[in-house]
Amino acid sequence: MENLTRPSVSAAANVLRSLLLHNDKKHLFLTGSRGIGKSTLLSAALGKPAHGLISHAVLPVPGSPPSHVMLTRADTGASACIGRYQDRMTAVPDGFSLGLQAIRDFLQSDGTDFVIDEIGFLEGSVPEYQAALWTLLDQKRVTAVLRKQDTPFLNRLRAREDALVIDLDDWYARYAAQKVGCVIMASGFSRRFSSNKLLADYHGTPLIASLFSALPQSDFADAVLVTRYPEAAALAENHGIRTVLHDLPYLGDTIRLGISAFSDLDGYMLCVADQPLLTAETFRTLLAALALQPDRIIRPVHDGTPGNPVLFPGWCREELCAIQGDNGGRVVIRAHMDRVTVQEIADAKEFFDVDTIENLETLKNTL
Repeated sequence: MENLTRPSVSAAANVLRSLLLHNDKKHLFLTGSRGIGKSTLLSAALGKPAHGLISHAVLPVPGSPPSHVMLTRADTGASACIGRYQDRMTAVPDGFSLGLQAIRDFLQSDGTDFVIDEIGFLEGSVPEYQAALWTLLDQKRVTAVLRKQDTPFLNRLRAREDALVIDLDDWYARYAAQKVGCVIMASGFSRRFSSNKLLADYHGTPLIASLFSALPQSDFADAVLVTRYPEAAALAENHGIRTVLHDLPYLGDTIRLGISAFSDLDGYMLCVADQPLLTAETFRTLLAALALQPDRIIRPVHDGTPGNPVLFPGWCREELCAIQGDNGGRVVIRAHMDRVTVQEIADAKEFFDVDTIENLETLKNTL
């Protein structure tokens, strides 16, 4: 298996939306090299902002240098030229009066969130506009795209202690390089189900096959099913997933066998086998979250309720292998709550797990 070169736009957008909810910084700044997709990602994460300023270059001919740069108010749609190309792109100071008025209007409103796409060298050449942006940052919450340039004003912005700065070049490079293994835990005895629930019929296929189909194997370095059931192992192998067959009694055994099936990796995902509504999007979102914060435990939540799968960074390997009895990954999570990042999952149905025949019938009849 080989990782993709970068997270999907939708997965990266999910991570940004969750950060806006859960990180302890006031502002979020995106930066990165030209063409990496900063504006595309911002739009995917936030949609059309209610309040903000959007700049865009006007190209007279596709592929040619821009003739000018326009600044547009998100709330009214009004636009003004803030940059014009002659021998080089130079600021049009009068055009920034539109941005100044937008900021002043917002500062006098009850609004809390302002979006700016983007801040670059043109903005840094108009002192009055710089001052207005700084006041905005002091009083409101701002999500912004910063051009990746070495200018005094951009450097001041990146150095703000109340801002989380995300460099897409670094994030995407880590995503491409990271190696994560997925342990699919399928060793339970299904006591409440009265038969092997993993093989129960779910819309014409065994229940566990839904998870195999959702797992985006190309995004993982490796995946392994740990099970006591040869039938489940055969299904996994049909999907190209390695298996470990065993007869040990405890959940801790399953985790240890799964982790031990991999060499040292950058991360280990623990995934239960009875969540048929998990999507590839959620797997990719958790992988993108780990790439952004590679030393953090990534725990999915929906409206504050945690669920599975959980993604552990490489430093957790020994502790995961040391879990005893029927304890699971929560032992490691509880020991390191200060190193947990929660990742919001939009649909609570993905956390639905099948424990009884009634659960399964409800699932089949309602979804």
